[in-house]
Amino acid sequence: MTNLNDSSSELWSELYRAAVVFRDLAPWTWMHDSDLFGGQSPVMGKIGYCAVLGSLGQMFALNVYLGSKGLAGYWRMADQADLPGSTRRALASVAGHQLCLMASFEDRAELDRRDLAVIKELGLRFRGRNQWPLFRNHRPGYLPWFLEAPEVQLLTVALQQATEIAQAVKRDPDYLLELAPEEDTLVLRVQEREIWRNVVHTPEPVGEPAPPPAIDEVLLSKIAQAGRPQEGVWLTDYVPVPAAIHEGERPYYPVVFPVLNDTGVVLHLEVMSTMEAPTEAPKRFLAFIAEQEVLPEALVVGSEEAGDIVGPVCEALGIPVHIEEDLPPLDEFIEGLAGFLAR
Repeated sequence: MTNLNDSSSELWSELYRAAVVFRDLAPWTWMHDSDLFGGQSPVMGKIGYCAVLGSLGQMFALNVYLGSKGLAGYWRMADQADLPGSTRRALASVAGHQLCLMASFEDRAELDRRDLAVIKELGLRFRGRNQWPLFRNHRPGYLPWFLEAPEVQLLTVALQQATEIAQAVKRDPDYLLELAPEEDTLVLRVQEREIWRNVVHTPEPVGEPAPPPAIDEVLLSKIAQAGRPQEGVWLTDYVPVPAAIHEGERPYYPVVFPVLNDTGVVLHLEVMSTMEAPTEAPKRFLAFIAEQEVLPEALVVGSEEAGDIVGPVCEALGIPVHIEEDLPPLDEFIEGLAGFLAR
């Protein structure tokens, strides 16, 4: 981000200009994060779905959710916000599902030295609380990170078009709803022949998830043939924890996969990177099962993700799986573990 050349310097200058205009407009005083709209980059063709944050006075920002996957993450977090409080859900919301670019307005102390270096090199000056632009890429399972050139371009377009939309909503609070009244549609800003206009847009559905990893059928057959007794109930979940692991170029959030009995005693714990978790978690669960002399009568999972991990193994062994979001023993354990990992 430092030592900018002429090309990158102009990109960053344009981004900061757009951010300052958006900040000074302060659209969060009349818009809410539920007022979704989109913008399409004329350079890359990518769509960002925009939400203005700040109506509660806690954070002032524009979030740009990237494509259908980013939008699905937004809806998932919105659904979780309406549910009763849960430590596991809160952690997963922070660490697990955001795929977006964010332009927020912070105090100087919140900026990294690399952010300050860019501001200095561009000859910009900011002063005061919530006045300093901060730009980050949010990716599921990773710490917020610095922008690459294509992301700078996309976020610049989003800020510029968000300013246009916000001004229209200020004049007419029902502006977005009047243009796109159907439930599954929203307003999308597109550029045609260098002129920006609104179109009614239906977001594309998220693609099919990757198929589950293959199970070790030989090991599974051995466990089934052993005829082990079954008693008690086990609890488990699959939760990204916002306690950064600093390995590689970009720090990441680990995923924890604990197994507890119905009295809250920890029987097993896996801590994995987000990269390896989708394939490793089912394998490790099967390996753990293979070591047990007694299997559970039932397994209660706290999320669909956890159900997907344990489901094939449990089905083959005749162990019923139930989803139940309210699991206080798991909440207590995850909260303590998150605090430990964050030290």
